[in-house]
Amino acid sequence: MTDDSWRETVRIATEPMWEAEVVSRLGQPPPEPSVWVTDLLDLRPAYFRRRFRVPTDRARKRRQAAGRELHALIGSALAAPGYLEVRVRRQGIVGQIDLFEDAPTELKTTETLPEPESIRSTRGAYLDQLAMYCA
Repeated sequence: MTDDSWRETVRIATEPMWEAEVVSRLGQPPPEPSVWVTDLLDLRPAYFRRRFRVPTDRARKRRQAAGRELHALIGSALAAPGYLEVRVRRQGIVGQIDLFEDAPTELKTTETLPEPESIRSTRGAYLDQLAMYCA
């Protein structure tokens, strides 16, 4: 068998539609990087996450993993497939809505439950995130 044996079984042909698409994009500048909604709401942590990777301690990793697991369990119980973890994008801002059927719904798993009347002052970013998804 020679090195050119693949030529006998493979046919290479250009697809005019894709060729035109690739050629049209060649001279364009690269797309701007996306910004996540949660990064806009918590600028300081977002900056330090991007600039200085600080390893997370094991106890916090375990709590985060448990929170993600609980979040996924609750989400899958409440949402039909296709309506869970819906990614949206608008003008370079990206968000991932936990449940999105008729309206966006955000699930929050946390170690302590805030008093309902203090949510605005203690967890304002939660409301801001939901407001951005509604917009």
